[in-house]
Order: sequence, then structure tokens, then C-alpha cells
Amino acid sequence: MLRSCVISAPGKVILNGEHAVNALAASLGLRTFAYFTPVTGESAITVDLPDINITRTWNCNAIAAALHLPLGNPLNPSPPTHKQLAALVNIAGLQDDSTDNKSLAILTFLFLYAAIIGTSDGHLPGIHLRVTSNLPSGAGLGSSAAYSVCLSAGLLTASSLIDPIEDESSNTTFMDSDSSRIYRWNIDSMSLINKWAFEAERMIHGTPSGIDNSVSTFGGAISFISGSIKTLDQIPQLRILLVHTKVPRSTKVLVAGVRERFNALPSIFQPVMDAIGAIANESQACLGILAQGMQNDSLEQTYNRLETLFDMNQQLLNFIGVNHPSIDNVCHIAAKYGFHSKLTGAGGGGCVLTLLRTDTSSEALANLQAELKYAGNNKIAMAEKNLIGKWKLVRSDENFENYMIQLGIGKVGRAWRKKFKPTQIIVKLGDKMAIRTSNGLLLHLTEFVLDEELTEKTPKGEIVKTTYTFEGDDEQTLVAVSNGSKHGILKNERSVEGSEMIHTMTICDIVCKRYYKKIGEAPPYEKVVPEKPPGSETQPEGDAEEPEEKED
Repeated sequence: MLRSCVISAPGKVILNGEHAVNALAASLGLRTFAYFTPVTGESAITVDLPDINITRTWNCNAIAAALHLPLGNPLNPSPPTHKQLAALVNIAGLQDDSTDNKSLAILTFLFLYAAIIGTSDGHLPGIHLRVTSNLPSGAGLGSSAAYSVCLSAGLLTASSLIDPIEDESSNTTFMDSDSSRIYRWNIDSMSLINKWAFEAERMIHGTPSGIDNSVSTFGGAISFISGSIKTLDQIPQLRILLVHTKVPRSTKVLVAGVRERFNALPSIFQPVMDAIGAIANESQACLGILAQGMQNDSLEQTYNRLETLFDMNQQLLNFIGVNHPSIDNVCHIAAKYGFHSKLTGAGGGGCVLTLLRTDTSSEALANLQAELKYAGNNKIAMAEKNLIGKWKLVRSDENFENYMIQLGIGKVGRAWRKKFKPTQIIVKLGDKMAIRTSNGLLLHLTEFVLDEELTEKTPKGEIVKTTYTFEGDDEQTLVAVSNGSKHGILKNERSVEGSEMIHTMTICDIVCKRYYKKIGEAPPYEKVVPEKPPGSETQPEGDAEEPEEKED
């Protein structure tokens, strides 16, 4: 019989050493919470993840039959075999190449549930899991690690494979069913939790370092040196300001990019990576001095050194290609007020870490926060204001023909697309935006929320997943990236330059630009986006469905 429990685990920040063999990381006050409740009288497993709008239920017996339990030894963590992973993907109803957060969250739970709870007699008890978090996803703060730690600790505890001991000073915590007492686990149990969380992180990120799950499991601060993780005994209470750029990015993609560049130019990259690792070592020494307490002169010197290390680390991370204009903007604004900042995590967006001294005045901090807030809101608001309106096509560049051929549009379709001058209407209501395109014969409508993935069906019947964001040096370009097409990644970009809106369309290595002029203000949102009938689908980028024709 499973037991109820509530598990909590923290996120993390990497202070210095991203992408190097040496790094320094610490836990955050932001946490993830997992609520495990046994289900009696029915063979059902339910997962409720309200932060990413997922609720799924499966039959326990069906899962057990498909997986041929046990998957392994729950006291000796190991990854799933290729056969087991294929079965888990099938149970979850996912595609083999699914890499979005929602799919990976479901797949990770099913793996840990079957591997830890599944018994040799093929029995899987029912359970209800609810997970909430105040960690933003994809921001470099270890949200996936906190999720993995909560799942691992909860399933091991619920199945009585590990037993908690009462201690309110713990980092990763367990509460009994009435939430009246707080527990932790002994070091052996914590190590087991960490090993399972690492296997979960491998499913999510491919080749994680182990830093994130270790910080989330053991808390405090840790040093990571050539694969060896050590908990630091003496750490100061650092004041930091975290700024979320809200630019989504993939840790797996960024890590792979760094590895590719390193392999291409190892003689250049190796000294840079060594320097990043050396910065982490120097930062650790500074933290040790701050933890001991000192006179004001020593405090000043140590903070000066730590700030210099922050600046150097950020410059080197920019060199290896993981910076982003949004990160640069935060660092520039912070520098105006005398603060020192760097990206934290894999980079490419996510969060920026700003170091605050113990004597930082509340006025200076308030001024910095106010300008950061204005800069973040003002850029997006300005970009939206520039794009909203009614636009008429003026001309297309010479690549439009090749673009249509690559997309699979036949000769007749290409001919009338070149003849007509489509109109685009861009509108906004609250957090929703919509783009309506018509060319006299066909009409299509796309409605979206920034940074939220939506599933679409292309004119040729392909199912793709699209995310809209504002990008570019000043975040003035509306970018739609669609994954899942046989043509690879489809990309649509819209930006206003002078009196024209430039619509840039990319497929494979073909880039086509179409130029629009503004012919009027946008009508009310409800005039552009009528109420959808039940069962209607979101329209994708491109024209509406056209009759089949042979491709030439």
C-alpha cells in the first residue's frame, strides 16, 4: 500500500562556470511541490500538472502489461532500455522525437513510476500526482531537476523504499499526509533520490552534468569539478537579483552547440573553457572568505573581486556562443547602476543573475528594478504597437518562387499566389494576438499567446508545433518557429522597418522576403477573430487548404 506525502525541492542558480568542467552552483528559495495520494478501489494513475496545463490518466494494468515489469532494481537506478523507452513513448501517446516540455514531463513521470513502483509480480498501484512550482520553466533555474527530485523522492517514499526522519532544517523535504511535520532522509536515501533524479534528467536533457539535480537534492552550494560533486560546508548568504528574460531556449540544443564548436576548434576553445573553470574556482575562494566574516576593507576587496569574476565569466560565455541580446540588455542596464551581472544556466535567454552587495541601498535596487521592468515591458509593447494594423503586400523578392516549390506548391498554385496581393491584419487583445491573411480567394487565421506552444495543421496536412516570440537585438521581430514538418523547421518573421512590414519566410536553406505597406488601423479583435465553433482547429502560417494538384 502506498502512503501519501508532499515533497518539496528547490531550484538552483549557477554562480560561475557554465559549460565548463568546473562550476559553482547554489540552491534557490523558489521551489517545486509534489503531492502524492494513493488511489484505492481502482487501477488508475492520474498526473495533474496545472502549470503546463496537463492532466492525464492511465490504467495501471495496461501500463504493467506493456512494460513487462519490473524495469530494473529500484535500489540501483539505471536508464530505460531502448525497448522500454519505446514502450513508454507509446503508453504516453507521444511521437518518438517529442522534445517539448509537456511530453518530457509525462515521459519522465511514467519512467520513474514504473521503475520505482513496479514490482516483480507486475503490479502497479493507483496513485494521484499533482505538481506545482514557482520556478519558471526553461529559465535556467533547474525547474526540470526540481521536478525530477520531487518525483524520485516522492515515489521512493510513497513505496516505503526509503524512510524519512523528522528534521525541519532539510532542503528537499517530505511532509506527512496531514502536513503537520517536516522530514528529511539520511545520506544514503538522499543519494538514491539523487541518482534517480539524474536518470530522469538524462531523459529530459540527454547528457546533463548532474549539477542541477544534486543542488536540488542536497541544497546549499556545491562545486562541480571534472564530474565530481562536492557540497560546500561554508557559504555566505548572498543577495542576488534574478531577472527572467522570458526568452525560451533548449538546454539540450545549447549544450550540443557548444560541443560542436569546441570539437571544430579545440585549440581555441579549450583555453576559454579552462578560464571559465578557473573563474568558478576563484569565486568559490571568494565565497569562503565572505562566509568567515571580515572587516569592511576585506569585504570591499572580496566583493570587487567577485564582481570582476562575474564580468569575465559573462564575456567568456558570450565568446562560446551562448549569449543573447536580451541578456546583454539586462547586463547593460544593471551596469548603469553599478551592478554586475551574468547569465545563469545554459544561456540563450532564460535568467540573468545580478550580484547585490550587503550594503546595496533599497533605493538603488528599486531604481534598477524599475528600469528593468520598463525595458522589458516597453520593448514588447512597442513591437506589438508597430505590427498591429492592416497591411497590404507590395512586392516579394526573387526567392518567393523557390520558396513555394520547396513547400510543395504546384505550378498553378504558384501562379495565382504571385498574382494576388494578400492583406494581413494583426490584432491584440489581452495576452492573445492574431494574424489574419486573405488574398481574395483564400483566408487563414492564426491566434496565439506569446511563448506558448500551439499545435497546428499545415495546408498540406502536416501537424506542426509552433511558438511565437519577440526576438532580435531590440526584441522587435515577431518570430514563429514551427517544428514537425517533413521540411524541417519552418520559420516566419515579421518586423517593421520604416514604413514597411517585412515578412521573412524560411524553409530549409531558402529565405524569402515579402514587403507590406500599412493601409489602415486594425479593426476590433472580435471582428478579426470570430468565436470558434466546437471542434475547430487553429490555422497555421500559410494559406488555407487548397485543392490537390500535381507537383511539377
